Amino acid sequence: MAKTGPTDPKIPRAAARKRAATRDRRSRRPRAHEAAHVRVRLPPHHPLRALVERASRVWGAHLLDLILADTARGAPLPQPHAFADFLQDADLADQVLQLWQKFRYEPAPQIVELKVISIEPPPMWRSGQTVRVNFLLRNTTSQPTSGFVHGTIAQGVKTVVTSGWLQPGVTALQPGLEWSGVVQLRGWSVFSVAARGGADVNLAYYVQVDDDDPRGEISFVWPPFPGQPERHATYGPVSYAYDSVDVPPRRFAVDIRSLFRDYDVREMNKPGREIDLSSYADVKKYASDIYKTVNDGSMPCGYDEHGNLDPSARWSAEWVTIFKQWMDDGMLA
Repeated sequence: MAKTGPTDPKIPRAAARKRAATRDRRSRRPRAHEAAHVRVRLPPHHPLRALVERASRVWGAHLLDLILADTARGAPLPQPHAFADFLQDADLADQVLQLWQKFRYEPAPQIVELKVISIEPPPMWRSGQTVRVNFLLRNTTSQPTSGFVHGTIAQGVKTVVTSGWLQPGVTALQPGLEWSGVVQLRGWSVFSVAARGGADVNLAYYVQVDDDDPRGEISFVWPPFPGQPERHATYGPVSYAYDSVDVPPRRFAVDIRSLFRDYDVREMNKPGREIDLSSYADVKKYASDIYKTVNDGSMPCGYDEHGNLDPSARWSAEWVTIFKQWMDDGMLA
């Protein structure tokens, strides 16, 4: 039978070996799609997040300008189904590069320095408590500055507690001068309860900016006075400061005993029950049963010692979580 193919059988074998070697080398290279599956958690107020958000707002404003350019000359707005063709015709690749270079390499603005001096943690890490963060503001610009400092404490990507807005505020801090103040954080999240471990303390100094300024992050509207127009103001962060604080493990004397009303203690101490909710030893012994009843809402009872309905008697989700944290932390005294 006549042979087919190349007259030299070594040629295809050499080519196959070459292709195999190329595949082996490629298999050892890191692949971009593999890195895409790695999830990196960025703290809510990290400078990189602020930079990306600002770049997004700048690009969004530029894109709207492109869309509305023809509209200003009488053309209709592009329909959603035709938007992809509009983006392709707009030659966005070059525009993105030019806009990013302008955004990235423009002269850095003068800043107002913000620094965390000290942190005063609360007696208990739960609602009703206040975290105080002492800070220093230094005006290193050539103009007076006015604004306010806002603070948050987060664990991972979850915000635990925040401060109010517009306070503490500074008015016309002159160039070269410093101002010290205290941020009081008492806006506890109903979704995230502080847990044992480290927490990130984030401060930001906000100043008033124009409504279309890409730094704008939050706007406030005040009801108008009689005969006056509505007042509003937009603010954006210009300086940041960071620190950390440790959230201690839950302890019975600090976090758990105060969850039980005196009425609950007396009721559970009656004959037939005889569980002393004021006793660390008893609560530790019956912790699983206590957690089950407060978690399903069957205890404590919804009345006070006079038989009147007591809406505050039932434990909130936060209190149930705190009790479970105490159990998970080793039920410390």
